[in-house]
Amino acid sequence: MIDDDFESVFRRLLESLRGSLGAFPEGTTSFSYVTGSVFSDTDTEGRILSDSEPDIERIDLEDEVLFIANIGYNDPSEYSIKVEAKTLRIIHEIDGKERRVDLDFDVEINHSHASLRNGVLEISLKIEKKGNSGNREGYLTID
Repeated sequence: MIDDDFESVFRRLLESLRGSLGAFPEGTTSFSYVTGSVFSDTDTEGRILSDSEPDIERIDLEDEVLFIANIGYNDPSEYSIKVEAKTLRIIHEIDGKERRVDLDFDVEINHSHASLRNGVLEISLKIEKKGNSGNREGYLTID
């Protein structure tokens, strides 16, 4: 009885779906699905696509860019933050996982900083002004 009810509801849903899609072309029609991720961990914009790790939010300000990530940890000694050329690297020292974000600007490393409060990592990168040739690479200390 339950199987009959389920089957009739399923059949009505399938017919409704077929009606909304229109007529299928002659021949065999198949539907397929993919389990798991077919994407890499980051896309071209530097956003994190993995479900197991939080997104890194980017906030563009006048002369700096903020990156905010909810990492869930409160121990700053577990993380290293490095700026190399135009890449921001967030490295978890214990398990070796690394997150990279491609940057579209040069960074004044001496005027940039990072903080970790209540499991939220905030990285403030100062945009280097044109003609300024300061230190562009290095590690940020986490306050």
